[in-house]
This record gives sequence, C-alpha cells and structure tokens, in this order.
Amino acid sequence: MTFDSIVRDELDAHPDVTTTVVHEPVWHQVAPSRARTRVQGWKIHVSAVPADAEDVLARVAALLVPREVAFKYLASAEVLDESLKRRSDPSSSGKFITVYPKDDDEFVALVKELHDLLAGCRGPRILSDRQYRDGVVHYRYGQIKRHSVLDDLGTHRHVIVAPDGSLASDERRSWYTQPEWVRDPFAEPEFAAPGEATRLTDRYRVTSVIRHNNRGGVFHAEDVSTGRPVIVKHCRAGIDPNPDGTDTRDTMRHEAAMLREFAGIVPVPELIDLFDVGEHTFLVEEKLPGVPLHSLLSPDDDDAPPPDPDVVLDLVRQITTLLDTVHRHGFVVGDVSPDNFLLAPSGILHLLDLEGAGRIGEPAAVVRTMEYAAPEKLAQTRESPGVADAATDRYGGGAVIEALAQARQRDGHSRAPFDVLAAHNSLAAELAPVVRGLTQAVPVDRWTWDRVHGELAKPRSSPIAAVGRESPVQDCLKGLLNALRPGDESMVESTRRYDSRFVQTGAAGATSVLVQALRAAEHMPPELATVSREVSRWWHGTLDRFENRLLPGLYNGHSGACWAAADIARATGDESTLDRALDVAGKLPVRWHIPTVAHGVAGSGMTMLHLWRTTGLSAFRDKALDCAEHLTRCATPMATGGVHWPAGDGSSYHGFAVGTAGIGAFLAEVADLCDEDGPRRVARQAGDELLSQARMRDVRIIERDGSSATHRAAWWSEGPTSQCVRHGWWSGGAGIGAFLWRLGNRDMALAAAAGVRQSSVRAPLGAFWGLAGDGAFLLEVAETETPVRPWADFVTALVESHALQDQGHDFATGTTGTLAYLLRARHGCPMPWTSPDFS
Repeated sequence: MTFDSIVRDELDAHPDVTTTVVHEPVWHQVAPSRARTRVQGWKIHVSAVPADAEDVLARVAALLVPREVAFKYLASAEVLDESLKRRSDPSSSGKFITVYPKDDDEFVALVKELHDLLAGCRGPRILSDRQYRDGVVHYRYGQIKRHSVLDDLGTHRHVIVAPDGSLASDERRSWYTQPEWVRDPFAEPEFAAPGEATRLTDRYRVTSVIRHNNRGGVFHAEDVSTGRPVIVKHCRAGIDPNPDGTDTRDTMRHEAAMLREFAGIVPVPELIDLFDVGEHTFLVEEKLPGVPLHSLLSPDDDDAPPPDPDVVLDLVRQITTLLDTVHRHGFVVGDVSPDNFLLAPSGILHLLDLEGAGRIGEPAAVVRTMEYAAPEKLAQTRESPGVADAATDRYGGGAVIEALAQARQRDGHSRAPFDVLAAHNSLAAELAPVVRGLTQAVPVDRWTWDRVHGELAKPRSSPIAAVGRESPVQDCLKGLLNALRPGDESMVESTRRYDSRFVQTGAAGATSVLVQALRAAEHMPPELATVSREVSRWWHGTLDRFENRLLPGLYNGHSGACWAAADIARATGDESTLDRALDVAGKLPVRWHIPTVAHGVAGSGMTMLHLWRTTGLSAFRDKALDCAEHLTRCATPMATGGVHWPAGDGSSYHGFAVGTAGIGAFLAEVADLCDEDGPRRVARQAGDELLSQARMRDVRIIERDGSSATHRAAWWSEGPTSQCVRHGWWSGGAGIGAFLWRLGNRDMALAAAAGVRQSSVRAPLGAFWGLAGDGAFLLEVAETETPVRPWADFVTALVESHALQDQGHDFATGTTGTLAYLLRARHGCPMPWTSPDFS
C-alpha cells in the first residue's frame, strides 16, 4: 500500500471528519477543518524504518484522524528511504510523521499515547529532537506556521516569538535545543551540548571531531589504557536501512571483518576494537600518520601548487599494484576513491574505509562514491546489489588516476574535462591511455592490471590533441528557458533560503542571462523573445511584493532585482515594468552598516550608476554619489597606507563581492564617470592595500602547443586575518585582478591572471566561486594582452566540457552563471553586473 492509501482508508472510515489533504513534493499534510493549529509550540515527530513505516502510519492515523489532530507524513517510501541515507541532512533525518497538537495539554497526552501505541516499532533517533523514553516518539518546540524574516545578508531566517515580543531564531540543528523561556513538560534532565561528552566507555577519550554526518561521526581519540592515539568511527541505528533489517551498524561490523582479512595483504590500519553502546556501534582503529589522498586534489588553499609529476606517477603505480594485489587474493575494495587512500610520510599508500570491500563473487556492498563509481556500481540497489567484481575496482582505480593526473577531484562521469586538460598537460597526456582503458563503460572492455602495468612502463609522451566540440550555449539556454516558471511566485527553483528574486540563487540572475542573450538574438532559440516578455511581466507583479525593508546588496539584495527588472523591461519594451523597477530602485538605501557589493552600499551604488547610464536620469547619479560619499567616509586607514572596510563584526575581506576590491571598483567607476577626486583617491588606496596583501610566486604554465613559460603569479587570502585562498570572482584573484586592471595596474593584474590560470585546473564551475568568474576576468585582460588569450581559451574549453551537466539554475554556482560566461566568450555579450568597461 502507498502512504496516501493508508491515510485515505482512515479518512474514509470517518466521514464525519472534514479534512483537507495537501500534497507537496516531500510532505503530505492532513488538515482537519476543525483542528486548531498554533503559530508555534510543541510538536511531535515519529520516526520509522522503511520496513515498519506502513504499520506506524496506520497506527498513528487511526489515533489522530478521529480526534481531528493535524499531522503530515512523508510523501512516499522513496522519500523516507532517501531521508535515512548517511549523507542526508541529520537535522531532519528520521522525521516520518509530524503531529501538531492544539495545546500543551494535548501535546503531553499525545506523546504518551503515541509512545505506548508504537511500542516495539523501529526508527532512528531524531537528532534535532528530544527522544521520549527510548522510543520512536520525539518532540521539540518551534515554528508550526511558517514565519521568516529577511536578514541583512538576504537570507530568510525561521523565527519564533519570545514572550517579550522579540524574534528568536528557530534553527533545526543536529542536536536538541529549546528556547530559554520554554519549560519541557516532561522535565527531562538538562541536555548536553555537542562535544561535552568526550568519554566512550572507560577506555577511549575523544579529543576532537573529524567529521559528523547523518550516520554518526569520526573522531580523534586516545586509548587511555595505552596512551595510544586512535581513530573512532561511530554509527547509529536506523540509518541506511536494508530490506533484511540490517543497517549501517552491520556495515561497520563488516568493515571490521574486512580490516582483519586485508591485514597482511596490503597496508591498512590495525583494527583495535569493535563494541556497541546501546543502539550505537563503534569501531576503533589505529591512527596512521599521513594525509588523505584527496588533499592533493582539494588542498586547503587554492594557490597550492599541483603535485610533482614524478610523485603522481609513483602514486599511480602504487594504486594499480595495491588493487591488483587485493584482487589476486580474491577480494575487492568495492568503493575506490581518493578518500580511501592515506599517503604516509614514507610515501606509502594505505587503504582506508573498507566498508565496501568483499570477496569476489559474493553479494556486493552497496557503498560507493558517486563520481568514482563504475556504471554497474551506480545501478546497484539494496534490493539488487549484484556481486563483487574486480572490474568495478578497475574503473574506480582509473577514475582516481584521472583525478591525480588533472590535480582535481572528479565531478562527473564525462571524460570531456580530462580531454581538455590532457591537451595542455604532459602528465595527463601520458596517463590518458590508462585512464581511458580502465574507465570503459562496459566491464569486459576494461584493461587488465597486466596491461596497465605495461603501459606505465612506457616512455613519457607529449600532449595530445584536444577533441573539438560544439559550443553548448544553445542547449544550455534552452534548458534555462524550460526551467523558468514566470507563472509561479518563485520563477527559479532553489533549495536555498535566499530570497527567490535575488541574483545569487534567484530570478535576477536568470533574468540577466536572458538580457545577455537578447543581444545576440539571431543566434538564440526563437522562444527567447516570448519567454523574456513573460519574465518582464513577472517582474511587474513581484516588485510590489518586496518587504517593507529593502536591502542594498547587488548579489543578495534588492539592488540586483531592480537592475534585472529594469534591464529586461527595456529589452522587451515593457514601460510599465521599467517604471516600477525605477520607482523601487529610487528607494534603495544609500547608507548602510554593510559596505560591500554583495550585501551592502557598494551594490546599491553600482546599481545607481547602471540605471543612470541606461536611463539618463540624474537622480540615480546623485544617489550613486551619495553611496560613494558614505563609503569614502567609512574607509579605515591601514598601516600599509591603504584602506579597507570592516564589516559590522569587525572583520574585513579582500574580494570583490564582500570586500575591498568590489568597494574600490565602485569608487573607481564613480570617479571615472563623475570626475570625482575623493572616490578616486580612496579607490587607489584600496588598490594599494590589495597590492600589499598579495602572495607572489613564480609558476610554470604549459600552453596548447606544448611550450611552457614561467610567470609571476599573485593570489590573495580571503582577508587580512585569514590564510585561506579561494577561487573565482567572489573572494578570489579574478575579482581582485579585475579591480586592479581597472585601476591601470597592469603588472599586478597580469600576475593575478597567471594565478587564476594556474589554479583553474582545480576550480569548480560557477560565476562566483569558479571557472566562469575566472574566465570573465581573463577575457577582459586578453582584449589587450595577447599572451593571456590562450589562458582564457583554456578556461573556456574547461567550462564547455562541463556546461551541459545538471548544475541547477542559480547564478552563483549553477548553469545560469556558466551560461553568462559562455555568452560573453562565444558571442561577445557583456557579462552581467559589470560596467561596460569590464565587458
């Protein structure tokens, strides 16, 4: 039976109960007409494993429907199963049924009745809630009817109301919290905050957390009986449930068995202990010195140099030999990825995390790292796991070698990015035959280890020719046009909590790309014009629904929404939408406690300049000057002779979106357009500050023809007190370099360009933190600096090798921002959110 049919049967049995059932993608709501639902208060959550779910729902519905109590349940068994996976959100995992009592008395009664009714039923602990007497019933105090406020950073924050009328955050965390003014009706003992309990039995003392997820956690610990440092792995009941009743605890026990089997065959950690505490299972293993292999592919700093080619070749030989040895002993590793190898100080690789291992020919463990798993491994399910086969390991080994060769994590099963890199990288070219041989889609076509060993013994080769491919602009744009919903309240679907109209994840970002595409309409899909007109009318309706409080930010504020609405209205001849957009823009703050482009006054100022430039209305020029005057006055001198702009909490950043570069770029633009000396002086001081903060290093860049040259390269940390270096436009060298380029500092802008090119092999997609933002900067510099053109072409090729993958439609990290870059690179359309001088 389906969950809906169970509830419908119960409702049919009570025709006197008038009820509305609302079907949403995740939850189905049961709302009796006479139920009284509070705005906030105590609510009850019931957990269940899939095998018990139908029985649990039937029992709960039989209790609640006659009493006309409102409740909701997960839409399907598939949704429940997904919520119980190890990588699901731990703050919501396990919540199968939510019950909304009408008052505190009914809450107390229902908790007790449900606990007795569901005795013996199985379900995981709900981490955000307090568990009632070790059963499947849990509860927490919080929001019942949705109520959110838009905070200063453009995020919708769930809130509840305190007795004094103030608003308090209602965040769902992976541990239990309750408002300070609320008393638990069951008077349970005080709860401990995460991290306070550090002792596991009398033997192990936890010293630090490595990671937490829905499954449990991994910890550094000390064996107090010996003083020896150890690694403790923890998993809890009910997560990753299987049809036979087993769950992730059994997977951990299997991992312990595999550690015993692999000991003496290949280097693995020593198994020290395996024990249960209640419904929790713990595995204790030797703490090995070294670094995980993935640290070579995803280093902490984006300016980290790629690993030495000789080191990579040695690692490749170790990986192939290690996996070959495992197979010769009749086992598979099962889940082969960079996370499953540890590189010891001696240079020796150790295997880690053997939960996916098993004997060849026996049922396979359904454990995999998606980007590195063979196609047949991806097809496995818990109901149909298949058998353990060495060919799946060979695919995984080839995928890991591919990642090492390109010095970046694999982000899909397309080899197109690797082909681009192989054309610019002799190491990738040398390893290309091995990668292609091991990652064949059909298992029987994959190379044997003997063939791999023979290929690796050959002399080193030179770069290979890149495979030509058509520009994906048309297909990407069609995908965007199909995804837009100008008939809905939220035109762009997003799972994030930013306002759905803003640039970063919402409608303004998508709208800006339509405006770009209209500039090259003869090359675009014919439906572009029709959709653009519909989008303009959507803005006409939504501009009236802005909150009373307007935020000045460009990327996460109302400035970007006004900019986008005005542009699409002008492009489609929609005068009424244009008038409405200009009216709202005239109300945007020009003074604010946040100075930045993304969230503050510099974003409002850039919008004012854009609207003045495109409409000729002097009122917007005056407002831009007001923004510039405010930012000039707020600049804080530094010991270097430069300036920066601290945020409200005292922190400051270097980057374009949230720091000095973006504020300086706005002031420089004001100075140029309005001939203002004050903003010009402060913009130059901002540039001086960034020059003083640059990290310089010589890098060797290989060009398409195989030649190489050494360049002086520059990177910047996120801020004066940070050591973390990031990709892209938001806080990386691309945005900072673009500002220095505007200031006329050619040498440092070229150094920034060299740094961007060097780091681009590791960059993700996206306009704000990845390749699209990097490429936009390189294209600008390449307009007059011929040596930079091949670097921009390389980034464009990398972007095009990814663009058709499903990345979502937010501007910051998704296909929309990537498409904006491709429209610039392939059709010359100016990048959104920049002045004409930048595009």
